[in-house]
Amino acid sequence: MPRNSGYDTYTVSLYQSQHQGNNPPVDYNNTEWVHWRLDILNTFAKRLYKRIKAKSPNVMISFAPNPYPWCEENLMQEWPRWCKEESL
Repeated sequence: MPRNSGYDTYTVSLYQSQHQGNNPPVDYNNTEWVHWRLDILNTFAKRLYKRIKAKSPNVMISFAPNPYPWCEENLMQEWPRWCKEESL
């Protein structure tokens, strides 16, 4: 997911529901906005990983991360967090 994404109808609606109806920041590099989207993506990746492993424990799963910190700054991939949480 590119860093400038998250302005689709669904994501904006979700943001508004969690932020008293406010729209997301116009600046896609706004720290709070970035972390909010990273949390959503990390939660999705963790859920996907666990569901796949529950059905096929021996399958190898890769999200093919890019070099850090470039991947977080450009693609919203926070793989150091994945490693720390030992869930991805």
